[in-house]
Amino acid sequence: QGWYKTEPSALQSRRSGLKKLLSLVLPVEPLWGSLLPSLAALSQFAVEFRYPGNEADARDMKDAIQHAKVARREVRLAFGLKV
Repeated sequence: QGWYKTEPSALQSRRSGLKKLLSLVLPVEPLWGSLLPSLAALSQFAVEFRYPGNEADARDMKDAIQHAKVARREVRLAFGLKV
């Protein structure tokens, strides 16, 4: 059983955020702590540009994509998947 099976409510909650999910997985994947800055940036991006009137510019989008790539690479490596 993985951590995701023991904490389904955290995965379903919109309020949890990426930092909360990371805190749940850190006991299993402690090296993922290095992902905190990227996940925090992605969470902030999601909140900041969620509502009408707030727009992301090209730099914001590039930054978000870079943070997502960092997190994706680490997770795929941990699961032995092609990067």
